Amino acid sequence: MIEDVVSEKINGKKIAIIDDSATVRKNTAKLLFKYNAIVCEATDGLEGLACVWEQRPDLVLLDIQMPRLLGYDVCRALRRHPEFNELPIIFLSSNDGFFDKAKARTVGANTHLSKPYKNSELISTIEQYL
Repeated sequence: MIEDVVSEKINGKKIAIIDDSATVRKNTAKLLFKYNAIVCEATDGLEGLACVWEQRPDLVLLDIQMPRLLGYDVCRALRRHPEFNELPIIFLSSNDGFFDKAKARTVGANTHLSKPYKNSELISTIEQYL
């Protein structure tokens, strides 16, 4: 099982989880803790921007549909800032149509995983961008 493997790419890395779903945040954080990641969680886009600004994560996992500020807007804001324009951003969203994926790329996301996703798929995608 992939959960039994310690990834040197994830070990000790800071990863921001920005999602309004408590279940998604909890399950994703629990998975990442198995890989010794340092996790910053945010419940909406504005908290997410603060999390990224304060914690300086190595990677961001970002939902699209959230209160106060959509994931697209968070991604766009991060890409406009010189300190974060190369920060890996992975959208995790149930918005998985062609338009949603295209818009994610347009605003600067590295990739898009559709919910629900397999833990192994998430881990391999994170490793690809770290």
